[in-house]
Amino acid sequence: MRLLRIERKISQEMLVLVVGITRSYIYIGKIERGEVNGSILLFYQIGETLDAKPESPVRDTGRIGS
Repeated sequence: MRLLRIERKISQEMLVLVVGITRSYIYIGKIERGEVNGSILLFYQIGETLDAKPESPVRDTGRIGS
């Protein structure tokens, strides 16, 4: 997820705003580091925002947020 976000030049703060989640950008960072798991709906929203398939954030390692 982090690589997709960086490739598209979207900050964590911007991602939070566009996706419309109520948690802070710190939560996005925790998802990216694999410290917490996001919901399926959140991954669909992030995938849509990053113009990627929802499974893209988990495809590389099989771990959500890695």
